[in-house]
Amino acid sequence: MSNYCFSCAVIFVVFIAIVRAVSIIPQVEVNPWVQRSHVRFVDHDPATNNFLFRTGTPSDLFSAIDMPGLKRDFGEEAKKAGLKLPDDFYLIDLCLWTSEYEDIAKEAKWFSDHKDRGEFHWWPMWGVSQEYVDAGCKLNNITHCATNMQPGTMSPEDEKVMALSYPQWANDTADQIGSRMAMVNAWLHTPADKPRVIFGHCTCGCDRTGEFFAAYMLQYQNKSFVEAMTIDESVPKRHIGYSHQVAAQWYCNYLRLNGNITTDDCDKCEPFRCSDS
Repeated sequence: MSNYCFSCAVIFVVFIAIVRAVSIIPQVEVNPWVQRSHVRFVDHDPATNNFLFRTGTPSDLFSAIDMPGLKRDFGEEAKKAGLKLPDDFYLIDLCLWTSEYEDIAKEAKWFSDHKDRGEFHWWPMWGVSQEYVDAGCKLNNITHCATNMQPGTMSPEDEKVMALSYPQWANDTADQIGSRMAMVNAWLHTPADKPRVIFGHCTCGCDRTGEFFAAYMLQYQNKSFVEAMTIDESVPKRHIGYSHQVAAQWYCNYLRLNGNITTDDCDKCEPFRCSDS
C-alpha cells in the first residue's frame, strides 16, 4: 500500500511539473520582455519594399534579438497596413537606448555574430534638459529664457533665434536628430539586394522612441506636432517623457523656421505636458 501511495505521489508531482512547464511555453513565445503591444508600423516604400517600424526591447529570454518574434510582429503590423512583410530581409537596428550599456553591448554583439542578418546603430536619444536650454539662451545672449523649457514662453524673436540654433545647443552631438532622420529616409527609399526592415527602439518604445519618431512624422509624413504627439501617446496610453516631448517641440520649430514643414502648432503643449510635473 505504501509503495502504491508513493507511486501516486510521484506521478502527481510529475503531472504538476508538466502542467507548469506547459503553462510557461506560451509565455516564452509571447516574450514577456518585449512590449508586444508597442510594435508599430511607421512607413513603407512600395518601390523598394523597405519598411520602417518602432518597437520596445527587441530581445527575448534567450537572445539579444528575438528574430522570430520580431518577424512575426512586424508581419502582423504590416498586414494591418494592408502590406506583406518580405520573407527574407535585411534588418537595420536603430538602438535608441542611452545608458543601458550591458544590453547595448549584447545587441551589438548579436549583429556582429550575424552580419548576414543586418546591422546595428547605437543612436542614444537623450532628450532636452533645462541645462541645455539655459546653454542655448546663454549662447544667443537671451536674458529671458524659456519657462519649463517651453519655446512658446519666450518672445517670438528670442524663440526664433533659439529654434534656428537648436542643433548647436540641444545635445545634438548625442541626438544628431537631423542627420539621422536623413539617413533613415535614405535607407527607406534606396533599393538594396534584400528589402530592408528598419526599426527603432528603446525599452518601452514610448519615450526615446517617441521623440525619434515624432521627428520622423513631422519631417517626412506631414504630421502636425499635435498629430505626431497624439500618435506617440497612443502607444503607451500616457504622456511621453517630458524631456523627449520638449525635444520634439524644439525640433518642430527648427524644421518650421527652416521652411521644411508648414505646421504652426509646435508650441502647443496644452493637450500634453507644459511642465515636468
